[in-house]
Amino acid sequence: MTERLKTNQQLFHHAYYDSLTNLPNRELFMDRLQHLINLNQRYGSHPFALLFVDLDRFKMVNDSLGHPVGDQLLIATAKRLQECLRPTDTVARFGGDEFAILLEQISDINSICTLAERINRELGAPYELGNYDLFNSASIGIVQSHSRYDLAEELIRDADIAMYQAKTNGKGCYAVFDAAMHTQVKGQLTLENDLRRVITDQQLTLHYQPIVSLHDQEIVGFEALARWQHPERGLIPPGMFIPIAEETGLVVPLDLWAIRKACQQLQRWQAQLPPDRRLGISVNLSSRHFSRPDLVEQIGKILKDTGVTTSGLKLEITESALIENPESAAQILSELKALGLRIYIDDFGTGYSSLSYLHKYDIDTLKVDRSFIQYLDRNADRLEIVRTIVVLAHTLKMDAIAEGIETTEQLAAVQSLGCEYGQGYYFSPPLTQAQVDTLMQDQTFTILGNLKEN
Repeated sequence: MTERLKTNQQLFHHAYYDSLTNLPNRELFMDRLQHLINLNQRYGSHPFALLFVDLDRFKMVNDSLGHPVGDQLLIATAKRLQECLRPTDTVARFGGDEFAILLEQISDINSICTLAERINRELGAPYELGNYDLFNSASIGIVQSHSRYDLAEELIRDADIAMYQAKTNGKGCYAVFDAAMHTQVKGQLTLENDLRRVITDQQLTLHYQPIVSLHDQEIVGFEALARWQHPERGLIPPGMFIPIAEETGLVVPLDLWAIRKACQQLQRWQAQLPPDRRLGISVNLSSRHFSRPDLVEQIGKILKDTGVTTSGLKLEITESALIENPESAAQILSELKALGLRIYIDDFGTGYSSLSYLHKYDIDTLKVDRSFIQYLDRNADRLEIVRTIVVLAHTLKMDAIAEGIETTEQLAAVQSLGCEYGQGYYFSPPLTQAQVDTLMQDQTFTILGNLKEN
């Protein structure tokens, strides 16, 4: 009987406890959570709260230091969480780097938030793991018990939504669930489903913002910008659908569509111009492409199909794309440069801004982010930052484009710094194809005498 009891206990522990951290696992936690929901519905006197905890940089630890160090970090995290809680509370490893905490007999939101702050402090303290001193943080989603909840899965869903809101707010913090979050997530899911059909349903269009020579204010090219004309919701701004496209991977076909469409349009416009007048068109390229081996082949096919010269297409990538995929980025950029394409670094200065990658990769142009151009004429620090970026570009034999020029004073400032090109609402907002067609027909290239005044 003793052996049988021991065996049963071992089987129970194996079935309901995490083998790495020795915490309750997801199945046991869900059972306890459902039990509390049932008690609260029956008697109404068992208030509780659920905290969903997700480590912010665990994948980086695993990828850079290896899974054994990652396992040590999970074990240490589990111990710190247990030390923050009362004996009546439950903490479980939910899977991967996710933990769930069940706080019983608690209804005061201030006390719950105070605990979340303490957890953040404890998890933010340095970890001494073997030869490594690591720093980490966690995002925490909080949801309180309520009569509207019938199932444990519903509470987990809302705590997870709140946790992602905390990540959006900046990581290393907590967020308390409210109904507006659920509505927002449902809206994003609907938008994601609609986004999967936009290319085939021809709901996407391109607008074209002129890129202007700051020497004579003549158009030298355009940046192609995707716009989504939703049949029911109207024009959806890029800031709303591009992040969803990035997260889901839909940005890959979207980018390739934009490159093909932009090249087709450039070829039509180029045919209307004198032979000595050459335009360029730049298109944003997501970091998602750097994990795909067929990118260069697909772009080469687009150039061949559309007849655009390779020097006419510029690809804009972000600093983070180079840092996140250094090896594949180096290979792909080398092959793209071999085709004759020009590479721009978009939003320069807002990411890692590492000088090492500027030497490592063959970059043609730095685009100074609009956040530095804003208030440039009134902020000496921003003026010096832009000056430094322009000098850096010229030292490395690159051009500089100032984004977001909106005033005469900003224009004068970037001209005085030696910036070659600019774009922004001072010259022109993004234009429709029809508006650019008019420019081509009029053979008009000087922005100040045409678009700006109209």
